[in-house]
Amino acid sequence: MYDSFFAYTSHASRVFIVGAHARKLLRSYVHHGMSSATEFEHLLDAVSQYQPALTPLLQLIRDEGHTTECPALWKDLLECLSSASPVCGLLHFDPVLFELLDKILSGYDCSQSVESLVYIQEHLPVLASIVCKVGCPDVIKPIIKELIIKAKSPYFQGKPHITGMCDTDCKCDGQDLSFFPQWPKLAHRGSYVLDSKQADSHQKCTKRGSSHPTLTPGLFVMSCTHGNTQANMPSTMGS
Repeated sequence: MYDSFFAYTSHASRVFIVGAHARKLLRSYVHHGMSSATEFEHLLDAVSQYQPALTPLLQLIRDEGHTTECPALWKDLLECLSSASPVCGLLHFDPVLFELLDKILSGYDCSQSVESLVYIQEHLPVLASIVCKVGCPDVIKPIIKELIIKAKSPYFQGKPHITGMCDTDCKCDGQDLSFFPQWPKLAHRGSYVLDSKQADSHQKCTKRGSSHPTLTPGLFVMSCTHGNTQANMPSTMGS
């Protein structure tokens, strides 16, 4: 049960391309190009091993003769897909957006709808720039499908967590403020038992600097019910 519940919480299950070497090769191609067609074939083999959904697009790029330089049309998309960050950071959990993407995969031409284009531009701009120019070619449909799967997967494990039903000693304290308001609540708030076991007697909230004593204590992340987040330093919290 433990393995099934946490199956989509690992880094490997959330990034688009699992292999770090393949991500590095793709990122290098986007920024610097490849020195030869042979080097591009190495990229194609490496990426196809870890993410077959990318194979049709890379094959198209090769067949069009762009083995040494990444075409401008695909640069932003490939750079995002080569990221080591989770897919849900690129494609947020948004049922409206998922429904629109499903319609596009089924043949819906969103370029004929200003409302649809605006929504994609606001929520997935890297795809909007492609759709506006060439529509939704077949080579990127496997990519969109895989993005949807990886974006949804972390939120469909187990039953939703209802904070109002927590036990009296639960760290959630029955407060929704312990969670990001936009995301489904699937687990209790963490209980960091080891914090009370430390021998260090310093209890006050402070930062004890050594090599960089002038750095700020950190960033506070604020989130509203619409899913927007803003990072603030302590000095800007009230501005």
